[in-house]
Amino acid sequence: MTGSSVSRNWLARYGEKAQRVLARPAARVAVTILVALLLAEALLRVASPQVLIRIGGKDPTGLTVPDVELGFALAHNFAGPWVRDVEVRTNAIGLRDTDYGEKRPGEVRILSLGDSYAFGWGVDIQSSYPKIVERLLARTFPGCRIAVVNAAVHGYSTYQQIIMLNKLNQSISPDFVLSSFSAANDVIENATIRERIASNSNSSGGGVARNSHVARLLQRTFADAIYFASNRWPPNVNFTIGLMTLFEQRIGAIGVPLEMIMIPARHQVRASVHAGSGAMRWLRLEWLLTYHNSRVKDHFTRAGVSFTDALPALFEHDKVEPVLFVDDMHPNELGHQIMAQIVFDKIKHRIGELVARNCPARSVSNAGGELR
Repeated sequence: MTGSSVSRNWLARYGEKAQRVLARPAARVAVTILVALLLAEALLRVASPQVLIRIGGKDPTGLTVPDVELGFALAHNFAGPWVRDVEVRTNAIGLRDTDYGEKRPGEVRILSLGDSYAFGWGVDIQSSYPKIVERLLARTFPGCRIAVVNAAVHGYSTYQQIIMLNKLNQSISPDFVLSSFSAANDVIENATIRERIASNSNSSGGGVARNSHVARLLQRTFADAIYFASNRWPPNVNFTIGLMTLFEQRIGAIGVPLEMIMIPARHQVRASVHAGSGAMRWLRLEWLLTYHNSRVKDHFTRAGVSFTDALPALFEHDKVEPVLFVDDMHPNELGHQIMAQIVFDKIKHRIGELVARNCPARSVSNAGGELR
């Protein structure tokens, strides 16, 4: 038998099989969908390319720089306008704060870790809750030098907080750590952070999401729904709690006290900003809105970790006066003041113990430490 006849027989045999498969309705539907997706992919690449955004987001200012371990970090000694034209300055080690040398006798240092909420997104650094806490403590313990070192970076999650703690422990020598959990996005960002760092992209979902323009468009179109579901997906919540356990173990190894501040998502404070949130409240499914909050609080309670839940205070104040920006999810100056006050009220006695040990010649005034 010649090679050409073998080829003809092979084509005939498999051509018949292909025809039988394509005769099935399900197969025809699958092929139609595949062809439509391929056409859509081609059209998008030509007409409206879906550009991948690097990890850390778009930043034409130069505030952020790539970092192999963290994905991105703040540039050293940066100065310039940023979100809402607020001046942002970083120090010699890339923190949005002043420079700190070796810790001196009679000084108490609090290391503040977190994401954009602790960073002070859209507000002056002195209006961010870490710096307001610093002033409240300095007013209460005027005989002691107290510094709240703002080591927060927008877009960071628990995973990166662990790395920052390890990086800064020696140079900052903290006596106390104030860390945050953001209900808006920490769960999903923890779940995808390693993939996003490896690909230097804000997109998750494997190679398809990174290489298909259709997949990127779908991700962006349904971003709110994806974030909402992923932030409450039990395996993702379990992963975040596992990272928190590692973080708490590291704090224990360093031997300093820890206070966690739980910062609510925007729709938890103000349901009207999200149609789905309002519908869930109407359907009496409020528990789903705060499912991940509750899981994290249960973990803190079981682990004996002190925490401050900012949701009740922000929720009540927002009924009277907005505590969030109108056009994004972050707290405005009033929101930062409220968070600072409840954090101060929670930690002032423990800070007082540190002051008594580090600054024996202290004096105490305005023990209430209320904002004036």
